[in-house]
Amino acid sequence: MAAPVVVVAETIYGGLTPASLECVEEARDVAESLATAVHVILPGHQTAALADELAAHGADRVTVIEHQALAQFSADGWLAAVAPVLKETRAVFTLAPDSGYGRSWLPRLSARWRIPLASACIRVKVTDEGYPEVFRVSHDGKLHERQIWARGTAVMVMLWPGVRGVGPALP
Repeated sequence: MAAPVVVVAETIYGGLTPASLECVEEARDVAESLATAVHVILPGHQTAALADELAAHGADRVTVIEHQALAQFSADGWLAAVAPVLKETRAVFTLAPDSGYGRSWLPRLSARWRIPLASACIRVKVTDEGYPEVFRVSHDGKLHERQIWARGTAVMVMLWPGVRGVGPALP
């Protein structure tokens, strides 16, 4: 099987953020076009019970990273906890909500690993020729950009919350 599409999910008040579920559903669409799996990484404290909800929205695999230090968000804590697990996945795409949390740690990881990062994305896909492609907004929503990378390039994507909505759980 090809490298997975990975989502780094976020929680708030003991539940998954809607933006995280949007990322899982977007990842499911991309994974189907690549004939690969959706792997969700769920960092936090006492979050294991949320794995079933992630599966109901399209996750094939959920890796829970539980630690007391993750009960309160810190960019350094998330980097220390998430980076080793994410590196092992060898993801073709890594999706995360374009939130304050994501903006505080994902650009740092992208720079360290020299992996392209696209923020404010409204759609993620793979072209018919196999090239990673994202659509994003800029200039306060007045401009839509299309970005394409070379085939085989791993890309980190921050999906704009609310852009696709959350569908019903899968049966």
